[in-house]
Amino acid sequence: MQKYTFPVLLVMILCGTKVSAQEKTNLLPERFLSQLIQVPSISGNEKEVAGMMYEEASKYPFHLNWFNGADTSWNLCVSLYPLESGKPNVVFLNHLDVVPPGDLEGWTKPPFSGAIEEGKVYGRGSIDCKGLAVMQLYALMAFKDSIKDADLSHNYSILFVSGEESGGERGTHYVVSKHLELLNPVVVFGEGGSGISNPLEGILSPDLYGVSLAEKSALWLQLEVEQKSSGHGAVPPSLYANKRLIRYLTRLMDQPRQPSFDPLTLAMFRSMGTYIGGTRGFFVKHVNWMVVWPFVKKYFEEGEIFHPFVYNTFVITQLSSGQSVKNQIGNKAIAVLDCRLLPGEETEKFINKLRRLSNQKLKIKILEASPASTPSPRTIYYDAFVKSIHQQNPKGSVIPYLFPASTDNNIFRVKGIPVYGCIPAVFTQDEISSVHNVDEQLRIASLYEGINVYTKLCFNINAMTSAK
Repeated sequence: MQKYTFPVLLVMILCGTKVSAQEKTNLLPERFLSQLIQVPSISGNEKEVAGMMYEEASKYPFHLNWFNGADTSWNLCVSLYPLESGKPNVVFLNHLDVVPPGDLEGWTKPPFSGAIEEGKVYGRGSIDCKGLAVMQLYALMAFKDSIKDADLSHNYSILFVSGEESGGERGTHYVVSKHLELLNPVVVFGEGGSGISNPLEGILSPDLYGVSLAEKSALWLQLEVEQKSSGHGAVPPSLYANKRLIRYLTRLMDQPRQPSFDPLTLAMFRSMGTYIGGTRGFFVKHVNWMVVWPFVKKYFEEGEIFHPFVYNTFVITQLSSGQSVKNQIGNKAIAVLDCRLLPGEETEKFINKLRRLSNQKLKIKILEASPASTPSPRTIYYDAFVKSIHQQNPKGSVIPYLFPASTDNNIFRVKGIPVYGCIPAVFTQDEISSVHNVDEQLRIASLYEGINVYTKLCFNINAMTSAK
């Protein structure tokens, strides 16, 4: 019986060639993903997993480049053609680092076990973002098997980067600042949106895919107030630092706000409304109309599904008085806010709004900020992505999307490069809830769906660009 590698099998399946069940089991991607998960590549420790990617990619006649800035900066570019060829480059972006597992007692399976059970791969990074990395690698292998030695108009590359979970300085920031001209990207496809099964309790089509054209920028702020007072907890003053800070945070949380509908979010809701149809679809398409707002307002309240798309958000992630003794009143109180700003929101204006809510002097320090950018336009590359998703899942709906978190995507967007963010697979609510949480998990069916979409994307971009 003839044996085939998995990428060859994938091309055969896409083309309708009959393949036996035994032949389909060679080099299964879920096994490779499991091996990657077993390496605890918490930010700053990506060297080993980057080496595994290099070794796997080396089995194909790809062109490999390291973009390493330090011993903790391991960034690998895998390409069909040499970067020096100068071909316009279609770049698939992912990251090799993961967040720590947190409380181990909450996991039902060890976080770095890579367990394969019940049709799922478990472990930290299964979705974010090693699953995406495997999708992209196996898709490029399948595409390479198909084109063989053909000379295409575009290069196709995968960029595996370090440090996305810690701000991207060792990864995408470094690559863009030092090697952007050599990389020569005309488009980037990264993480961001995804497919979701049965959104809004069946109001929309069975599967909805959001392709992010923009994302909120992240801003981490430290708020500090000082209030000298008696030091002993048994002699409570009328006002002390912790009390001042709590009063301020209460005012901040209770501050009335107005929703903001920019062109991207309006396009998102109009697309949703089109798919929904009828009276409910009309309401969704016109959420920004004053007469419609009372009927849809409940979906935009804090904690509801649409809230992050139309409001700047903040979460109090840390509170501290700097005191370790339980009966001592501190003269200083500190809070850390995790803020996510809508596209177009200026950082300084947002900070000034926070200051105006303070009755007394409030020190505000920027701990970290991600770059802000304008939304990516919808180009032929976006059209190719949408077409590829529809080919894989004809019953699915695809909408432009504002990603409410932040990724490395904006690092390319600020350079004027269009970026489309989506892990092109349908996730269950359990899968989505597991990201950065206990029992992170990815269904093997979702893994294969992503591989198929990315493979189709390569074919579709090639067809569209060759026809020009």
